[in-house]
Amino acid sequence: MKGESRSAKRYSRFLPIDVVAMDSDCNEVLAGPFPGRIINISRHGACLLMSRVILNSFHLFYSTKEKENSCIQLTINIQPEIINCKITGQPVWMDIFREGDIRAFKMGIEFVGDADNEEMAHLEQVVSKR
Repeated sequence: MKGESRSAKRYSRFLPIDVVAMDSDCNEVLAGPFPGRIINISRHGACLLMSRVILNSFHLFYSTKEKENSCIQLTINIQPEIINCKITGQPVWMDIFREGDIRAFKMGIEFVGDADNEEMAHLEQVVSKR
């Protein structure tokens, strides 16, 4: 059996985030914010832990995938190094998370844009120290 092959180092972290669904054409918020946590992150994507994924009739995963030109924007606030770092991505997968009495959702996000930009390099530098 082959081992897992990733294009970038993945860091296991528990970072607080706010998630919104956005219309990428007009930069309008479609739904959110949804509170959540990043449980692991790389320059190319992240795994999110969310206590809820539905707000009114908008489903963060399915509605974003179905609506053309929509995306997910994560706001990461790592103090004191990064304040309100915003990263845009697309949902790739979603699963139910159960551990003891905890019931939540895990969601895989693939970041859009240049993975080698200055903001991503700074984020990786900060996350790798934690």
